[in-house]
Amino acid sequence: MDCSLGKMPRVEGEEIILVLHWQGGDHTRLCVRKNKSGGHRWTTDASTEQMIHALARLWAGKRTGRGNTWTEARLRSFRTSHGIAVYRQGERAERGELTLDEAIARLNVSKMTVLRLIHAGKIEARQICKGAPWVIPEHAVREIATKGRLPVPSKPVTENPDQKILQFQ
Repeated sequence: MDCSLGKMPRVEGEEIILVLHWQGGDHTRLCVRKNKSGGHRWTTDASTEQMIHALARLWAGKRTGRGNTWTEARLRSFRTSHGIAVYRQGERAERGELTLDEAIARLNVSKMTVLRLIHAGKIEARQICKGAPWVIPEHAVREIATKGRLPVPSKPVTENPDQKILQFQ
């Protein structure tokens, strides 16, 4: 199929408009969105950028704009080009935040106990995305530790919300 370009392409706003004139007499109009300044087809989506800002230095389980996994070099390059500071030793402690392991050690309980308390809303905690580390305010753990008794969640947390409870009689 031989085709020739009719009029020169023209730019209208954020689009480039072309009209192809085919040998058989048909015409095809093509509208292509222009790249933004500094943009290209391998741009990482905005939600991943926001997640990297929030995680700043942790693996997020997302892929780059080219579909690659995040390596230390790729993450470093992304942080540099987007002005995201690297983690500074003691920064989390200054904010009064604990990791899951630190909360476990302070409460002297199992990991599953702390996760159940988080899911039951008995311990305030946040997780940027599934698989990311839990961030637990130090005051939330201190409150439970000073009470001397852990709150008991109403039911165990499972991965499958449709899982049924067996009734033994």
